[in-house]
Amino acid sequence: MGVSVATEGGASAVVLYMIVYGFMTIGAFYLVGLIERQTGRTDVDAFEGLGFKSPMLALCMFIFLVSLTGLPPTAGFIGKFFIFKEVFAFAGESGSSVFLWCGVIGLLNAPIGLFYYMKFVKVMYLCDRDRLPAETKIRFAGLDAALVAAVVLPVLVFGLFFANLVELAHNATKGIF
Repeated sequence: MGVSVATEGGASAVVLYMIVYGFMTIGAFYLVGLIERQTGRTDVDAFEGLGFKSPMLALCMFIFLVSLTGLPPTAGFIGKFFIFKEVFAFAGESGSSVFLWCGVIGLLNAPIGLFYYMKFVKVMYLCDRDRLPAETKIRFAGLDAALVAAVVLPVLVFGLFFANLVELAHNATKGIF
């Protein structure tokens, strides 16, 4: 949607979203890879009890999922906010009902994403602990922990302190349109 408005603000919003989406996606898929390495599975049920097996890993996954949904105070919220800001501004300036409806449909998709991502959260935290095998700890340390921290921190930091990132995206797209 940001590209389709064909404005400098739209291009800037797309660059901003690409940056934060990269962190969110890399982090989520890296954690899926860690779970697969430990359990041999990648389905939702592979995350069962993760909040008890590895609380820090589960917390990081929760942060990535919340950010992918676009909820504050994560970078995903900031990325989506600027995309929708540009789409609705363009719809208002141009009088285009197409862009208005695209923005509305995009906003309505957020609860769908929330429903999907919260399945993981439910499985991680709201499982029957008595059903979990006795030795269920999932360990991640060393390089894995450092890489996860290197990706989860920007998701949180850019969600709270985003002015420099917005300026970077704006400077990267200056003069495109």
